[in-house]
Amino acid sequence: MAGRIPAMCTRLKQRTVIEIYRRLQAVYGAETIDRSTVSRWAIKSRNSEPGQLNISDEQRRGRPISDSDDEHCSRVDNLIQSDRRITQQRIVDALGISKEKVGFIIQKLGYRKICAG
Repeated sequence: MAGRIPAMCTRLKQRTVIEIYRRLQAVYGAETIDRSTVSRWAIKSRNSEPGQLNISDEQRRGRPISDSDDEHCSRVDNLIQSDRRITQQRIVDALGISKEKVGFIIQKLGYRKICAG
């Protein structure tokens, strides 16, 4: 019977995280953080003093996420407007961002790739 207590504790913790997530969804709707983030915050809160939990994003190594910000979108748009036949690779070379990001920005701007062979 002692082996069942930890399982019950785990289920209670999971239900608590789900309840917190549902309450966040009720307030923020589609802008709600995902459930795994709520779970990470719950684990962090367990290990911190009351009122001392820091949930702000920490600096990370690697390429910043800001490659698709307004400045990059504007620069991609300007390149396309100045040369309608420009390739994704030339945009990548000009801006120094990944081909995937360039494709995302092109789609975000409403352009379509056309291959006129």
